[in-house]
Amino acid sequence: MSLFLVFVSAQTQTFLSPVNTDEPLILDACDGSETIGDAKDVFKAGIDPSFKSWNANDSGPATKEEEVKALNLVKSGTFVQMFGYLNPDISKSRLTHGQVINYCKKYEKYLVKNGWTFFLYKSGKNFFVARVGLRSDGLLDASVYRLENNKVWETELGYRLVVPKLPPGN
Repeated sequence: MSLFLVFVSAQTQTFLSPVNTDEPLILDACDGSETIGDAKDVFKAGIDPSFKSWNANDSGPATKEEEVKALNLVKSGTFVQMFGYLNPDISKSRLTHGQVINYCKKYEKYLVKNGWTFFLYKSGKNFFVARVGLRSDGLLDASVYRLENNKVWETELGYRLVVPKLPPGN
């Protein structure tokens, strides 16, 4: 799926609310060489082998410094609903492997404690969602889901998304 568009009704209830941060969330420039499935120094509690078996571990393009925003899930939904709510062109809600790793290193305090934070990314021609967990012992783990996964994520468990902070109108 090279271009994956999601159309969201204007009547759709709000899925997400901003996380109050005490600083702007600025990701460093990345050279595109890092992959989540190989970042054992960051995800010390474990890395889902599906990153490699699903071909969801291709390195991405180099990126410039970029501001992102963290959002809490306030209405239960699927990944397509969550990320599509932000922008009908779902590809504008994605980050790269390097950016996900950089966020986890720099902004661990904004990951959900004893819960999960979701990051949309692309590997090859397919979209995936990295689910990063911050365990009670302070260690991070990473697992991967296909964007099309129809699981409904319930708000009671405290999920969060991290996405690019796009200028208005994008």
